[in-house]
Amino acid sequence: MNILLLAHFVTDFDPHGTSRFVCLARRLGRAHRVELVTSDFDHRAKETRRERDFALPAKVTLLPEPGYPKNICLRRLFSHWLFARRVRAYLKHREKPDVIYCAVPSLSCAFYAARYAEKNRIPFVIDVQDLWPEAFSLAVPGAARFLLRPLVRRAEYIYKSADIIVGVSETYCRRAARCRPGPVPCLPVYLGTDLDRFDRWASSPVRRDPEKFILAYGGTLGHSYDIPCVLEALALLKGQGASVTLWVLGDGPLRGAFQARAEELGVEAVFYGRVPYPELCALLRACDVCVNPIVPGAAQSIINKHADYAAAGRPVISTQSSPEYRALLTRYRCGVNCPAGDAAAVAEAISYLMDHPGERRAMGERARQMAEDLFDREKTYEKILDLFSGEGSL
Repeated sequence: MNILLLAHFVTDFDPHGTSRFVCLARRLGRAHRVELVTSDFDHRAKETRRERDFALPAKVTLLPEPGYPKNICLRRLFSHWLFARRVRAYLKHREKPDVIYCAVPSLSCAFYAARYAEKNRIPFVIDVQDLWPEAFSLAVPGAARFLLRPLVRRAEYIYKSADIIVGVSETYCRRAARCRPGPVPCLPVYLGTDLDRFDRWASSPVRRDPEKFILAYGGTLGHSYDIPCVLEALALLKGQGASVTLWVLGDGPLRGAFQARAEELGVEAVFYGRVPYPELCALLRACDVCVNPIVPGAAQSIINKHADYAAAGRPVISTQSSPEYRALLTRYRCGVNCPAGDAAAVAEAISYLMDHPGERRAMGERARQMAEDLFDREKTYEKILDLFSGEGSL
């Protein structure tokens, strides 16, 4: 089978790394003709990616994109538009594939792929990895949100065009399926991680004070992530005589604001910046509790950090409103759900887990079980691979 994998944002080309599309290229390339088309602009590093040997059993095509300096800016809109035009031109001259498997977002790229697939009667599979424009509506002033309506219409056209919907959560699959006039196969498959490699990396020693209680956050420092809520919880605990340290493992546009807030509150927070994934694994395993602070109204459902926290075998204190993730924490009894934005509730949860080490360990063991059941991509991605087998749906 001639398979075209199309993904605007591929940031990690390690064939055993965290990228879903690189993992699919590696595994599908063993039995099919596979091409992975992506941008030459690295969204995470904000720099142009150089051509190199990607060590994959698949062709990798990097289409030029001018790039942009930050995630929310007008230059990003132009950059996405121009990249999508280049995808459209590339599709016109490429041999017609047997199937297109396309990441959503970005919307411009997926929009042209959907039109091309419809025109040429090619099966079109979408993999919904985020909800746009819902995901960044929090960063847009309320009075300007009418500007997002064209993006909503474009997203719904893409969803409507899909022959099969894959998504990183049930929530995202349901959102896309609502746009279809009739039934459509839906396949929720969490992003997950490679547990064997995670465990090897997590076994690396980490120097930490055994007398301190350590919280860890791993991920982007942006508008959807409520680090200030955790910092305010630490300030409340400090006032009660408790000493808690927060490790912040990641970077983003609000890092400076979060650091300033930590200094203002006088709490202990160590901002590591972006760390290599192997180091992230070790640091998460070395902490006592992971935190998942999501602001009210955020569109996130099941995200990368959920897999990493579970793989680390640590309980989670979460303020995420998503019913899907809240239900997982309740089902596996591996964390504490708090109301979004409620620093007092977060402080209470931290205090409880500090005072009950036995329950903390049991929660961590159940979190690890959740990782083995739901987030081990070497097993869970088989559901996607089966789409391309003789007994699949394509």
